[in-house]
Amino acid sequence: MPSVATLEGTCLLVPKAESQEFKSIFDSLGGTVECKDERIMNRAMIPCNLMGPLYGIMRNTREWLVEQGMPAEDASYLVARQFKAMVQDANLDSRNPTRFDELINEQTPGGFNEQVRFMTSRT
Repeated sequence: MPSVATLEGTCLLVPKAESQEFKSIFDSLGGTVECKDERIMNRAMIPCNLMGPLYGIMRNTREWLVEQGMPAEDASYLVARQFKAMVQDANLDSRNPTRFDELINEQTPGGFNEQVRFMTSRT
């Protein structure tokens, strides 16, 4: 994966490592999630395959901004930087299972973020 090549990705390891030394090799590539079996690992691979949809959302957002009159270079820069900032915010406490809920709850009630989330959310 490109993110592992830049030491930013997360490796899936199955079965769990028998030694910390072995796990530390994968941790040095960006992090490790140990899966108890292949079924869990196969499910965990789904988020690893969301690059295409994410980049598609980013491209569509950039194209919309260009259609609104923003120069393509500025639109690309804005979109990339905004997505980077959002992901970095989520990553601040990434092992916390309530982190995404906390980030959602700090949005302005009735604001644009909340309105769009309701349009695209399961909850």
